[in-house]
Amino acid sequence: MTVFDMSFLKSVQGVIARSVEEVVKPGISKGIKDKAAALTVKDGTHYDGKDYVTSIDTDNQKYLLAALDKILPGATALGEEDSEKDFDKTASAMMKGYSWVVDPLDGTNNVAKRINGDIGDDALHYGVMAALLKDGQPVAGWIYYNQAGSEAHKIGEGMIYGGFGLGFFSGDGSRIDFSKPASAADNLVVTTVSAYPKDYQPLILENVTAGKVAIYDPPPKSAAVESALFLTGKASVIAFRRFRIWDHAPLFALVPEAGGYIKLMNGENFDLTAQNKNGAFGVRSKELWQGMRHDFIGEVHYDHTS
Repeated sequence: MTVFDMSFLKSVQGVIARSVEEVVKPGISKGIKDKAAALTVKDGTHYDGKDYVTSIDTDNQKYLLAALDKILPGATALGEEDSEKDFDKTASAMMKGYSWVVDPLDGTNNVAKRINGDIGDDALHYGVMAALLKDGQPVAGWIYYNQAGSEAHKIGEGMIYGGFGLGFFSGDGSRIDFSKPASAADNLVVTTVSAYPKDYQPLILENVTAGKVAIYDPPPKSAAVESALFLTGKASVIAFRRFRIWDHAPLFALVPEAGGYIKLMNGENFDLTAQNKNGAFGVRSKELWQGMRHDFIGEVHYDHTS
């Protein structure tokens, strides 16, 4: 198998699909049934003031990294659950050759809340994501998504994957093309406004009140589901308050391949060193980016850390 071709893309798709069926779904079911999924609160804040990691996260990361190493032996790998360990050293190694970025359970807080009984199945949104980088830049991405509930633009469960020069596909192998009109309004943004630094929230809400943008509601609070809503045309704009490699590397590979346009919130390109220091903003064409970014948050210098 050469790196990389359609056989490669489908092999990774298969790994992620198996991880969902063999690790993630059984882990969620077992956790809900008997509270078996160990819940650990990480340092830092996330939505409700807590950032959880579950045994599902760690188990699936081990599963994915072992399986991906068989597909591409020796490649550098960065999983979310060990991302804080020697991040700079790992990021430096990722600047040369091929490397993997893996989010073994996106939407962990949703899963943790469901296990705790704080939310019902209708709010259980989650996913699994992976990206292949070459010399520090995303060249292929895979997103498994599972959106629960009965939202107007619900997409349910599925897979999206693709790679530079190879196309952009749904899980059944059909090609996705951004040249087709989105089913969402041109100004519908999928994002979580409450997650932004407090200095920016009034700017966004002011633009919502003025009708410049509309916000997908309720927010899924899962980057995988949010990405899928955008990539399948259920939202026309995607915005993230904080750039995180495992959440966004797949998007930076898939959006250009579909004919869309995505940059860091300040207009710069994908950059490993921007981890936790910027946001991300994507639209369906390059011509729309500057105007939509202005309509969303105005002409401010965006700094996630402010």
